[in-house]
This record gives sequence, C-alpha cells and structure tokens, in this order.
Amino acid sequence: MAITAREIIERMRDKLGSEQIGVGRIDKITAGSMDTEVRGIASVIMVTLDAAKRAIDKGLNMVITHESTYFSHQDNTAQFQNDATYKFKRDFFEKNNMIVLHLHDALHIGSPDGILKGLIKEMGWENNLNPQGRNAFTFPSIPLAEFVQNMAKKLDIRTMRIEGDPKMPVSHIVTSLGNAGSDACARAIARDDVDVFIIGETDEWETAGYVLDVIKAGKKKAIIYMGHMESEQMGMKFLAAQMKEYIKEVPVEYVTLPELFWRTKNPVWEFKKLS
Repeated sequence: MAITAREIIERMRDKLGSEQIGVGRIDKITAGSMDTEVRGIASVIMVTLDAAKRAIDKGLNMVITHESTYFSHQDNTAQFQNDATYKFKRDFFEKNNMIVLHLHDALHIGSPDGILKGLIKEMGWENNLNPQGRNAFTFPSIPLAEFVQNMAKKLDIRTMRIEGDPKMPVSHIVTSLGNAGSDACARAIARDDVDVFIIGETDEWETAGYVLDVIKAGKKKAIIYMGHMESEQMGMKFLAAQMKEYIKEVPVEYVTLPELFWRTKNPVWEFKKLS
C-alpha cells in the first residue's frame, strides 16, 4: 500500500504531540517533497552523505534526521549556494528521490524527552531514573572508571573523555545530552546532590577549567563528555522502534552513524568515498 511523506508526518504529529513537524523553523523538510511516495524510512542522528548512502542502499528513501542536513541548526543554505559539497549532497538527494525531515525540537518534548528515553533504554537505566528529576539518576556506588567503561561497552563508544578521579565512587548522575552550555554545566556540577554530569559536548574552554578547579578545591566531582552524536544517537533508535508501531506500510530502520573521531592509539575510520 502506497504512503507519502505527508501521511507519515501527519501520524508523527499526532504521536509526538507537535504540529510543527514538517513545517517548523527547525523541524522541516530539507530535501524532497511531502508528496513523494515513501519506500522505507531511515531514522538517523545526522544525515551525512554516509548515512544517506546507507539508507538508500537499504531501499529507504525517507530519512528522519535529528541534526541538521546542511551544516547549520536551522538548515540555512544561503552561505553554501556555491559550495561544491552542498551541491553534491543536494544532488544526491534529488537523484535518489529522497525526502529528508529534520526532526529536532519535537524529540525534546517531554520529561524525560524522546532522546533521553533512548539512552535510558539502551543502558537499562529505567529503574535508576529519579521520579523527581527528568534527567537525574541514582545508582549503587561504583568507581567512576567502571561506570564509564560500562557505558562505552554498551554504547560502543571509543572516544569519550572524562574529567575526574577514576577511582572516585559515584552514585548520583545528571545528564544533558547533545550540547550543554557552560552555565548549565557549572550549575549542575556545583549541586551537592550530583557526583557526575554526563553531557554530549560544551564550551570546553570554559567548562573543563571550571570542573578542574572544582575538583582541585576539594569537591569529588566528575564530568563525562560522550560526544554530541554519541550522546543522542540512541534516541533515534528509540524513535525507529516507536514508528514501527504506527507505520506498517513500509519498513522503518535505525541507521547508525559511525563515530566521527578516532584516537591516536586506536585509529579507526569507517567512512569511505561514495561510489
């Protein structure tokens, strides 16, 4: 049974509780047409050319991306009109009859929101979420290094960075996935009921120095920098699982984005030139 992007978006608006999906300032169609027939749906954290190629190779011509398509949060393409990479990417979407939906704000509705729900499910933290805190967790005491190693193993992340004593026992965790401003980081780290703050990324020149000084001043604190994409990617896996419940006409798949960075001691690069 044929289904269009418009019909899929109408169902998403109902299920996710946002009328802005597809027509918002951020949550909008960035490639293709709402009236295009959809053969399959890929849910990705960021629609890089690599992710788009993975999707089309699976026969999925609609891509739902949490992060921008064209290198700016609002997908403002004015500065890229003469850019060869922008043109290549735009033409790739057109050649393959693809529809791209930027879905950001609607996934940050709720407490916890859809992105954090994905991390909770993947890590098995459902019973650790504090009822009074949308992003606060309590765990049996565990050394910081062991806690981080468990995260890295379950999420298959090579490039997390951590400030704090690896042997420090931790129990009380607060999260802010994606980008966390330096002011928000300082407020979280300063709280008496927080041992560890987990973020995607931040203004490093401000936050890293603050955290180090907090520790040097005698506080037992730590911060985990997961990486922006790594911190939010499980939310798109969660979205795909949800969509399978109300989109039956075409396949819905979560398409992973390999890590963008590598370490000098373990150089791994999973991206290849498009053929």
